[in-house]
Amino acid sequence: MITLMPILASAILITTPLNPLTLQSTTPTASSSFVFTRVLPEDNFVVHIVEKGETLKIIAQGRYRDKEYWTNIWNDNSKISDPDDLSQGLFIKLRVSKPQKTEELQEGLKEKLSKLHPQPVYYYAPVKSFPQSNYEEVYKAAGEKFGVPWEILYGIHYTETGLRNGEIYNKQGSGAQGPMQFMPGTFRAYAVSAHGDEPDINDAEDAIYSAANFLARHGSLEAGLRSYGGNIPGTLAAAKSKGYIN
Repeated sequence: MITLMPILASAILITTPLNPLTLQSTTPTASSSFVFTRVLPEDNFVVHIVEKGETLKIIAQGRYRDKEYWTNIWNDNSKISDPDDLSQGLFIKLRVSKPQKTEELQEGLKEKLSKLHPQPVYYYAPVKSFPQSNYEEVYKAAGEKFGVPWEILYGIHYTETGLRNGEIYNKQGSGAQGPMQFMPGTFRAYAVSAHGDEPDINDAEDAIYSAANFLARHGSLEAGLRSYGGNIPGTLAAAKSKGYIN
């Protein structure tokens, strides 16, 4: 849910410490009230309070119905360190009206982005072939729903558990479970049912849909794969065997 507060032309008081120039605050609580000590000079902006898991692309999609406007938001909030890693409760300003076009990042932000996400170089061991999966239609449906390449979902499933289904849990390992090897807490945060019932971490179809949701919520495929962990080169190699082109 997008949370917006209009930036009014008249001054408002604040009871929680806030730097109005950087629009940063502590995480809101039920008893907190956020009031500004200074009014920003722009009267065509509103304030958005970042919610858990949001990135600039997610916010742009919610506000402007187009994730590509994330560059405009970062240009307007250049104090943000990482567009894919926003602190919950952070205050950022958003333009009231959708900009006429997407903007190129400011030069300083381009440099910052290149340092945050350097172009990875992967080396692939030669693989003759990858097996067929019984879940190809599920990968495609989940990928279409969340805007994620279905081949990547195949690659994760292949590298994590060899395309298996059911309860898969190594009690000596990290605690990851199920066909897509989610940690239970992470699964609860991103769980999506493929069948409309209660999501099941041990159900391959639910896990595939949840993995697609996880990747989509991280703003970019690269950021999602980094956060997911696992064997990224192996995932990409398996995905390319199904026709994926990055």
